[in-house]
Amino acid sequence: MHKRIHIALGLISGSLIAFQIVLMQILSITQWHHFAFMIISLALLGFGASGTVLSLFKNWFIDRKEIVLQLSILLSGVLIAITVPLSQFDFFRFDTFLLFADAQHIPKLIFTYLLLFMPFFTGALGIGLTFVVYSKEIGKLYFSNLVGSGLGGLSVLIILSLAEPIKAPIIISIFPLIGGLILHSKKNKIFVTVVEVFLIIVVFVGFFISSELHTSQYKSISKTLDLPSAEVVLEKNSPHGFIQVVESDALRYAPGLSLKFTGEIPVRKAVFSNGNWIGPVLSSNVGDSTFVLDFTTDGLIYKLIEPGKALILKSGTGEDVIHAKNHGTKNITAVEPNGALNSLLLNELAGATDSIYHQKEIKLIELSPRTFLQSNKESYDIIKLPTLGAFGGTSGTGAINEEYLLTTESFGLVFDRLTDEGYFTITTWLDYPYRNPLRLLATILESLKHKNISNPAEHMISIRSWSTITFFIKKAKLDETDVSSVRNFCDKMNFDVALLPGIAEEERTKYNQLQDDKFFSYIDTLFTTGKNNFINDYTFRIYPPTDNKPYFSQFLRWNNLSDIEEYFGSQSIPFFELGYLIVIITFIQILVFSFALIILPLFKLGMRGGNKLWTILYFSGLGIGYMFIEIVFIQKFVLYFGSPIYSASAVISFMLICSGVGSFLSTYISSKSKNLFLLLGGVIFLLLIYTFILDPILNATLGYSLLIKVIITFVIIGAPAFLMGFPFPLGIKKLGGSFEEQIPWAWGINGCFSVISTALATIISIELGFFAVFIFAAVAYGIVVGVSFFN
Repeated sequence: MHKRIHIALGLISGSLIAFQIVLMQILSITQWHHFAFMIISLALLGFGASGTVLSLFKNWFIDRKEIVLQLSILLSGVLIAITVPLSQFDFFRFDTFLLFADAQHIPKLIFTYLLLFMPFFTGALGIGLTFVVYSKEIGKLYFSNLVGSGLGGLSVLIILSLAEPIKAPIIISIFPLIGGLILHSKKNKIFVTVVEVFLIIVVFVGFFISSELHTSQYKSISKTLDLPSAEVVLEKNSPHGFIQVVESDALRYAPGLSLKFTGEIPVRKAVFSNGNWIGPVLSSNVGDSTFVLDFTTDGLIYKLIEPGKALILKSGTGEDVIHAKNHGTKNITAVEPNGALNSLLLNELAGATDSIYHQKEIKLIELSPRTFLQSNKESYDIIKLPTLGAFGGTSGTGAINEEYLLTTESFGLVFDRLTDEGYFTITTWLDYPYRNPLRLLATILESLKHKNISNPAEHMISIRSWSTITFFIKKAKLDETDVSSVRNFCDKMNFDVALLPGIAEEERTKYNQLQDDKFFSYIDTLFTTGKNNFINDYTFRIYPPTDNKPYFSQFLRWNNLSDIEEYFGSQSIPFFELGYLIVIITFIQILVFSFALIILPLFKLGMRGGNKLWTILYFSGLGIGYMFIEIVFIQKFVLYFGSPIYSASAVISFMLICSGVGSFLSTYISSKSKNLFLLLGGVIFLLLIYTFILDPILNATLGYSLLIKVIITFVIIGAPAFLMGFPFPLGIKKLGGSFEEQIPWAWGINGCFSVISTALATIISIELGFFAVFIFAAVAYGIVVGVSFFN
């Protein structure tokens, strides 16, 4: 029976991790990434709730352990299969933005919480019950739990590559169903058999009748599908996201097009990932796409320089690649991290782009742009960065996304990769209140300062249309020919100059008026000695982001929230900075629910005595410390692997598997305070060492082969993760002596604080940076070390 329990435990643990990741993908499609983060965080409180229930009804569950263990795992499998299709019914389906305008969406959100909570609760109930019943074997059981979770994290890459998002949970549900069947109970044999058959039929039927995913009406793809004759003509799923290609007779692409343009804008296809705009599918015909792009602010670059080599970072659907090619660029490197998108452009969409990526002068590289910049040493005449923001603003939907291409360090690398007369250029949509252009300019100026450019105005050009503004940074000083070319282009296209040596004030609003012309005084202030005061006093955050705090799109400043509310109205706030607000709301909700789940068992266990303070501090410290370290490692290795998908998979899997090995070996050592001190002290020592040596090691080995980098990653992560696998089972073993009734409570505490730490780590990294998260992780483990001496 015990061997079967280990197998079943590994299967349910892996399934819950896999379902969590797939659910994140699905909710990113139907809503947004930050809202997916909120819902899943609350759903994961099922782990904490399972500990609470086990604490309150421990004896009842132990008396029925065989049938409860089997049915909880089976039920979790079925719930994994059916919760996503059920969440798409009108009864559950809500829209993020309507939560702030339509009260009827709030109960829908609550019902969605409860629905998605159930598979995690039932699965965690089975896991927690095994820990309670077989606490003497906790080391080996925790090994099965962690290794199963690690393998589950890896399996998601395969599942998301092969299955539609709506079908993926059903595939995942097969594994807990197998785990439940392995534990087939001989007690109540007929009843158990009937239940097993019924649950299997539910999953089987669900595979064939699962509904489609409904995206928020405020997502880009929803608005596009409202166009006449719009339809999805192609779909492709991958770990990078769910890609859809939309075609419509009314679909046109011309960002910030000059009002002097009198031609016809051709019909386009457009590509979306998780419902969010990626870009148009352009023809490389000179009389088609390039003719239109030359009438945008991006067209100026080809009046300033005749490029021999161009680097297009985050090339998307390739419009900038086509633009460069049709201006005679002989050597073009396009860097795009989304492998599924690249595959579409090389194959299914090759005809629509005139096979642009099959032409010899163009090289397509699948890698994070920032990783490419750090590992490549070539020089380019033009470096084009992706357009920022969106027409009408983004409502802060990217606030918690780490954007390493838009940091001070990254812009410094871009500057270093330019030829002596080369330019790098970046466009942003003009938002209001002004945020993106100001932060972009502040970041550019800070990077030039680090390059010892004493007078950055001599290296910078900026022009704007009615809706976009483009910055051009030249490595050498601008000359009279450059200045003349800018003025001629702007006069021809009815664009306005925003930055230029010798600029006259009237040039800034010659053709396009702004509703608030304070914008020009703002950008001028950024060139003065008073820029730091301006940045600190501005209503929104516009300080230059760094690799330690790479949140370019997080603009919300808490101490100015009342000013924003007074000026724009309370209902407008969510539409400015929804992303970070969601994180704060999530944290508050989790904190309240977790407090209730932790306190509730004390009404049965008693409020005093029994070493309860030790249990709370010990297991909460482990939950916080482990998750903090995991989150920092994921971010650190994004640049190393050039992909957030592969970074998360490698870090989570390596950490869980190595911790599992440590947990297995914990069976053979005692839970004495001395052992805990040595193990936890080792973790703290490694964390402190890593704060100094981790970045230099990763930077020095960035250009190595993938295999070597995987080995290096395994060693770096494996060392602390191995030691981190010991404390939880040793703590359970310690409770198993005199305080066995607290074991389910400890399981719940650890689960609650693991969930709390995900939101808390995000807040700390935004406010203080990743370095601070690492330090807090060491502090959390330090608390565990401290309390270990008092038990």
